[in-house]
Amino acid sequence: MSLDHASGVMITVGFMDNAFRRFFDILESVAGALPTPLVVQKGGLDDHPFLARCQRVSAFLSESEMEGAYRQAELIIAHAGVGSLRMALEHAKRVILVPRSFAYGEHCDDHQMELARAAELRGLATVIYPQDDFSTIKAKIEKARSAKPAGRMEIELPELVREHRYVAVCSIGGHRNELKRIVSELGLEARIVTDQECAETRSGAIEQFPRCKSKMLFPVRIFQAWLMLRKLKGNAVLTTGAGVGAAFATAGWLMGLKVYSIESLTRIDRPSIWFRWARVFSTHSYCHDWARWCRRYPSVIPLAINIAPAS
Repeated sequence: MSLDHASGVMITVGFMDNAFRRFFDILESVAGALPTPLVVQKGGLDDHPFLARCQRVSAFLSESEMEGAYRQAELIIAHAGVGSLRMALEHAKRVILVPRSFAYGEHCDDHQMELARAAELRGLATVIYPQDDFSTIKAKIEKARSAKPAGRMEIELPELVREHRYVAVCSIGGHRNELKRIVSELGLEARIVTDQECAETRSGAIEQFPRCKSKMLFPVRIFQAWLMLRKLKGNAVLTTGAGVGAAFATAGWLMGLKVYSIESLTRIDRPSIWFRWARVFSTHSYCHDWARWCRRYPSVIPLAINIAPAS
């Protein structure tokens, strides 16, 4: 669908269960500046005054439903999750990011803030920061609506041996989307494993790794990963994280398998804890070339990020 025929806003907070109330407080404050219809994927939020303004509200959408909503929208307003950003750029949409903040208890760290800043520096998105006041937010929305879409984000793929039988491991959300893209575009033989419940695991399309309990020791996770690797009979591990990636990289190394670890696109200022562990046990480890830390780890292979003009 061309931008001339697109209308309204697709609003999404991704797959996280925890409510992103500040995000919806911002939208409520500038609701009059938003084009309609308003389609919302609200995550774990129970209720909010802004939701009454919206034409469609869902807690979670399937991948195909999400793509349909993106295609039909004039503007995307999203948390700064890599899957949300990539899908918006793939559909040549104007993007506003509202990153989750560690200071507000909205995420475990500030990697969404890092990704949002990197996207803004490359002209990929408009970013609303916690310190922005009402007039600043309204001006950013108006500017984003009139801006030309940035273009498609093209990421160099890692050099992987196609003859391996991969066990491809990730958590849900952006990690899962990236892993599926890599498996698909490289034509790999792979069984995908995710450590959290989602629509695809319920349908049996993806293997379910046991959910991590808060007091579960890491050695137990490694043993669970070892059991699953034996069950799936792969001869290589491919992971985009997060914590589950560290367990499978270790188990794969102990079993003498090839291990390929790919750091998340969200990691700009510092590598994640899972990746710092997993790269030690990996045959090859990769990061993306906007990671400012990658020169400190000469064994990590950078993957180029290019922006193709919007058609």
